[in-house]
Amino acid sequence: MNKKLRYIAMTFVSIILVCCYMVRISYVNKDNAKAEVKYVSDSKSVQAGNLKIEVAEQKLYDVAEYVKEYPEIRDLYTYKGSYYEKFDGGNDVLRSYKKIFFIVLKVTNTGDKTEEIPYFEYKLYVDKNYAFDFYPTEVEYINKASGIGVKSQCSYKVKLVYQISDRVFDKDIYKNLQNMDNSIMVSGYPVMKNIKLSHTEYVKADDDAKLIYEDLVKNDTEEVSLPDTKENTILKQDEPYVKNGIKVYAESCEIYRKKFSGYKELGEDVDGGMFNKACIGKDDKIIWSDRYGNKKADFSIVVVNFTFVNDTKRDRTIYFYPFLHNYIGKRYNEYYFMSMDKKIKHKKNSSSYTVGAGSEVNVKSIFYLAENHSNKHLIGLTGVEGNATQWKLYISLADADSENYNLEKGQAAGGIFMRVR
Repeated sequence: MNKKLRYIAMTFVSIILVCCYMVRISYVNKDNAKAEVKYVSDSKSVQAGNLKIEVAEQKLYDVAEYVKEYPEIRDLYTYKGSYYEKFDGGNDVLRSYKKIFFIVLKVTNTGDKTEEIPYFEYKLYVDKNYAFDFYPTEVEYINKASGIGVKSQCSYKVKLVYQISDRVFDKDIYKNLQNMDNSIMVSGYPVMKNIKLSHTEYVKADDDAKLIYEDLVKNDTEEVSLPDTKENTILKQDEPYVKNGIKVYAESCEIYRKKFSGYKELGEDVDGGMFNKACIGKDDKIIWSDRYGNKKADFSIVVVNFTFVNDTKRDRTIYFYPFLHNYIGKRYNEYYFMSMDKKIKHKKNSSSYTVGAGSEVNVKSIFYLAENHSNKHLIGLTGVEGNATQWKLYISLADADSENYNLEKGQAAGGIFMRVR
């Protein structure tokens, strides 16, 4: 995406974030005018097709207490390095979500076959006329699933999270949200069925929670040792990538085409998963795996060793999600695995890593590559007998215009690339 289009897109998204709640209010007024609404007590259930739905839990959290109780979603409420940091007023928008409605629905399948739970359609109504949708990524984190099916005659408890901005309501109403005329819609047109939320527990933040939350959302202006690496940059092999005061060095790049025994030293990665050995056969031989579907491909494994250096006076966090590229700019890693020393703080199910003040940590990225070893022009790993330029490997650290970048010609096309070999 070129700079002009990127600026226009960012401006457009900023407007959406600031105005989204007014749009929701407008839509719900239209919906209510068209549909018949049937309200059910939260002590009873609603039958929607083959699904029986009832409210199992209803809470209104101070956001600080919520992020304390559910640390797996803290990445979504962190300002530094986040989407909110990219536009003016983003910190204020993030801080405006002071209240969180947390609803648990018990869904029972009364039919004779597996049913998907259409929880993405469930809307929260506050003070009867204000409708809220949830942030899909957050609900996926909380439920540890992106789609939920229930077997016949079985039940499942779905957690739903709704961010409530203080920009929507008057102060007096906002302070008393749990006592408003609230409900959750669990069945749509032609008859909307809403379960009343008449027994919502208010969960107030304690001092520890407030400290945790403030550390996440603060807009820290402390000077760092080096400015961030700019977009449209191709870093040389000994040049560090810099982001938020952390310097990243590529220390080494190792290529394995026949055997790979290094996985034995890896153990679990930072999210608790084991290294995928689908491409490792007997005697540690690298083999083709039907996971990738191309039987004509051979496999190689590339290991890149990084050092993260934080020479500032406080802990700092970096977003790090590398992809491997060859010298003409073709991205080709099929899968990668991150392994790092235990000193680094990692937010589970995210690509954010925190390095302690004045310290450095080691990070290892292992890439699976599908290639044809006999074709010297497919990628940059075609053997020592090939042209030397074919050994030039890079990782990308910011999105580039995929149709216009060529690393051999020095064309970064808006991205950030680091040469690792």
